[in-house]
Amino acid sequence: MVEMMRAGLHSQPAFREVNATDLAKAHPDLTEHQRAAVSQILASRDQMTALEGVAGAGKTTTLAAVRAEAERSGCRVEGLAPTSRAAQKLSEAGIASTTLQQQLTSPERLSAGQKQLYVLDESSLASTKQMHAFLHRLAQTDRVLMVGDVRQHQAVDAGRPY
Repeated sequence: MVEMMRAGLHSQPAFREVNATDLAKAHPDLTEHQRAAVSQILASRDQMTALEGVAGAGKTTTLAAVRAEAERSGCRVEGLAPTSRAAQKLSEAGIASTTLQQQLTSPERLSAGQKQLYVLDESSLASTKQMHAFLHRLAQTDRVLMVGDVRQHQAVDAGRPY
């Protein structure tokens, strides 16, 4: 998995460059720190990125802005989470979501050529086996945003891939 992460560094085009003024106009509900996070995620050229934040930090609000801006750049956004409760919470950000296990047991997705961003919420709950299987299903142009708080939850199974 580390090899895959390293191979994905600087391998993608940025979603889009958004300056702070435009982002503040489009998403006035975001704090300065949330706007900075959205800008960094959108500007990232890495296949895998992470959004780390404590409970109550506003990650869901931040994700709603990331979704809106990624979709504006022509990207399809899909949410995944290790639990159905976390997937439901992710849906509150307007991101169509399912459980990670459901995605892993479905037939492999056929790439339609559209840019894809997977938002994996509560990433610290995902086991090493789940994360390995998920990352190996990615198409070369797929992107992953792992979201979580390493201090809050840990996977039941062995490993701490997040």
